[in-house]
Amino acid sequence: MGLGSDCLGELLNEPKPAPNTLPDGFVRVLRTLLDKGDAKEGDDNRTKALAALNTQLVREGFEAFYDENGVAHVRHVATKAISTPTNPHRPFTPAEIKRREQLVAYLDKCSEDDLIDDILLPLLRQLGFHRITSAGHKDKALEYGKDIWMKFTLPTLHVIYFGIQAKKGKIDAAGMSKSGNANIAEIYQ
Repeated sequence: MGLGSDCLGELLNEPKPAPNTLPDGFVRVLRTLLDKGDAKEGDDNRTKALAALNTQLVREGFEAFYDENGVAHVRHVATKAISTPTNPHRPFTPAEIKRREQLVAYLDKCSEDDLIDDILLPLLRQLGFHRITSAGHKDKALEYGKDIWMKFTLPTLHVIYFGIQAKKGKIDAAGMSKSGNANIAEIYQ
């Protein structure tokens, strides 16, 4: 075995982020090999490179593919688990930039109730919170300063209750003490 195969062997021996996935370092190498920016004449879409790589990957139960943005991914054939390297600093794809712009435009025009109902409640449900109720801003009589009430059940079956006061826009310390102290402790008051 040559130097290249030794390096690939080391990458394959790295820890896997999840079952039926490949190590992050190995996936980064495969993505580099399949980068459409390195296309050669006669293989503009990198279909030949993809087919050659898949010939080898299929033997191990994996297959490479391109997503709608032209980014290469590797998935386990039986479980469909996708091996994606974790990189929070990667550049956004054009589709992600468009979605971000749509979200920013929505957040600029939505009300606090819209923010709670359309963003926070589905997000909190997805995170595993239960009995999520929104007090709303129409009738503040029963709000008691909380916009959302919810509970979270721990694996030990203990229950933790949460209350959230949601604010859209800037939060300032309007309740400053007489000494002019404007910090987070004043907001807690």
